[in-house]
Amino acid sequence: MNQLSIKVITEETVDAAIDVINAGFLEYFGVVKSEFNPDLYTILETYKPDGNIFLVGTINGEVVVTGALKKENVETSRIVRMSVSNKHRKKGYGTIMLKELEKYAKNFGYRKIVLETNKEWQNPIKLYKSHGYIFSHVEENQVHFWKTI
Repeated sequence: MNQLSIKVITEETVDAAIDVINAGFLEYFGVVKSEFNPDLYTILETYKPDGNIFLVGTINGEVVVTGALKKENVETSRIVRMSVSNKHRKKGYGTIMLKELEKYAKNFGYRKIVLETNKEWQNPIKLYKSHGYIFSHVEENQVHFWKTI
């Protein structure tokens, strides 16, 4: 059965996770600019400290969805690096990852989650709103949301 399995990223899955994220950048922007995403090349170190985590979702060993939490402060975490591979969209994997990240945030003791996405990306905006994320503001091309957990 093709069941999604969510796990903490490892050395074995890091390259595939980067590929999923970069494929999304290429699809939306037509280019991948590594200088804008330095954390992608230090994932294991960047997301290792307490209160941070990087998760991957796999089907039959293939990474199909990514998501991470970064500590903002004692009470607040930021969801970043949410990405679903193109051929696996519209199957609920983004929702599964979002809920898993929320569980981790609660377990880490956070009370609030913040996130942002490109204002042109209507599907992620719909996803976040449908899960109780509240619009905060628009800054440049980014729409910001928050949620109390």
